[in-house]
Amino acid sequence: MTVTVTVDVDVDMSDFDTEDLIEELQSRGEDTTPHNIDIERIRHLLMCGMIDEAKDEAWQMIQKTLRATA
Repeated sequence: MTVTVTVDVDVDMSDFDTEDLIEELQSRGEDTTPHNIDIERIRHLLMCGMIDEAKDEAWQMIQKTLRATA
C-alpha cells in the first residue's frame, strides 16, 4: 500500500547562502553566469572609488546583454 504525504514548509530565501544556491542551480544544469556582465570589474571600479566609470561600464554591459538577447 502506497501512502502519500503532503507537507507545507515556509522557507525564507535569506536562509540560504548565495554560493549554495549557485551550486544547486549549476547541479541542475543552469547557467549562473550573467551574460556579458563582469560583476568583478564593476566591484573593482567601485572599490577604487571610480563610481562614474563603474556606472558607465555597467551600462555598457547591460546594453550589450540586451542587444545579444534581442
